[in-house]
Amino acid sequence: MSARWVNKPKWHMLLHLPESIARFGPPSLFANGKFESFNGIMRLASVHSNQHSPGWDIAISFVNFQRICLILSGAQLINHQSGQNFHAQPDVTNLFKYNHMIE
Repeated sequence: MSARWVNKPKWHMLLHLPESIARFGPPSLFANGKFESFNGIMRLASVHSNQHSPGWDIAISFVNFQRICLILSGAQLINHQSGQNFHAQPDVTNLFKYNHMIE
């Protein structure tokens, strides 16, 4: 899994903006990057689907993405089978907390 689905501005594109404006005129449709990113996530979520119930498979994928976000952010979750709380170890959460290349 990658962090593509996190909403990040594309700062690198700003380097090319003055040249693009000079060549092609004023920029339009700045917001379509979010939708293209979302389409990529939908494709990623449905790639392992058997196509019998793609909506269900995509929903399960998004729930799994949310679980991973919660675990990696240090949230305490409950194992319903054993009734015990669990959370990620500090080494895992610190990897994301102190390494700004991974966000």
